[in-house]
Amino acid sequence: MKNYLRIMLLAVLGAGFCATPGARGQGVGGTNAVLTGPLAGVEMETAKVGFPDKMPAKLCGLLWPMPGTNQPKYAVKKVATSGASAGEKRVLIVRLDNGDIVLAHFAENTPSEDAKIRREIYFRTTSQGELERALRATFVFEITDVGNEVLRHSMWQAYGEMAGEPAGTNESTLAITADIKAQFEKEKKYWRKQEKNLKKQEQKQVP
Repeated sequence: MKNYLRIMLLAVLGAGFCATPGARGQGVGGTNAVLTGPLAGVEMETAKVGFPDKMPAKLCGLLWPMPGTNQPKYAVKKVATSGASAGEKRVLIVRLDNGDIVLAHFAENTPSEDAKIRREIYFRTTSQGELERALRATFVFEITDVGNEVLRHSMWQAYGEMAGEPAGTNESTLAITADIKAQFEKEKKYWRKQEKNLKKQEQKQVP
């Protein structure tokens, strides 16, 4: 179960560098916009030095809803940093086929010896670096006597309406709140400060 937890926490992303950094292809929204906002530099560096992975289909479907279709697992690159406290992690995700950026923040706590709670929040940006969609997820694990973590409950909530998205389910989309916007601005500010560190990482990889 620990492997499952690691996948849920870190494999939120994709495999292969299959698009030009900074350029958007014909994506879900049908745009060919070039990323020009405050996160453009971070996106380019992540596409160069990030770890390749694929985002799980459920997560892709909530961040880029495509009603009536089989949701693909998008190839991405990601970089991650540890937070200020134990169990905290920040992840920046770049979708490779269209350059979309997702900022993610994970936090874990253990309210008791036999339980663990992980809270995740994702922010998808526009090409200008503004908040377009947010997603909250909560996972409750039971810790067994032998230390295994068993998922007992999960809850997802999306924010930011998308055209054609189905309503009336427990994953119905809500309007983006002031609190969500404030958290997004905090994450955006954090990653803008990481651009220099990512450039240094790129330089170290150059032979």
